[in-house]
Amino acid sequence: MQTALPNAASKVGSGALNCQQDSCSGPAGSYSCNATGCTIVPGTYTEIRLTSKARGTALPGVYVVTDTIDLIGESKLTGTNVTFIVDTTASPGANILSANSGSEVNLTASTVNSAPNDTIPGIAFASRANSAMTFLCYSNLPFIGVFYMPNGVNY
Repeated sequence: MQTALPNAASKVGSGALNCQQDSCSGPAGSYSCNATGCTIVPGTYTEIRLTSKARGTALPGVYVVTDTIDLIGESKLTGTNVTFIVDTTASPGANILSANSGSEVNLTASTVNSAPNDTIPGIAFASRANSAMTFLCYSNLPFIGVFYMPNGVNY
């Protein structure tokens, strides 16, 4: 993770990414949208928020989120060959992942043979927080890969 963080941080500028149905707002170059949903580019984000049946596809790579990943209202986040790292050291106690109201998160980690763009093979989701974090899930969360949250609290 120590190598992946600086590499990811040097990509898309940090800021919040907010997607609603088939449109997004956020840092320049961090997404593209069409009638079927939005494609999200690897990089650093303060927040990733999908609402109102938004469909987000994470391109292969590393995503560093410094606050919350939030899915509301039947939204869906998918990604293959991805590593999501939540680094809430700047905002302790943040809900690192919240998925409710029929939302779905479907992430697949890269393998040793398919690890593109500085992903960490086998790690789909990890946290660097040094305080307790909340993982709120009331939805379908099929992950393929390790989910590493040493200080996490699952609700």
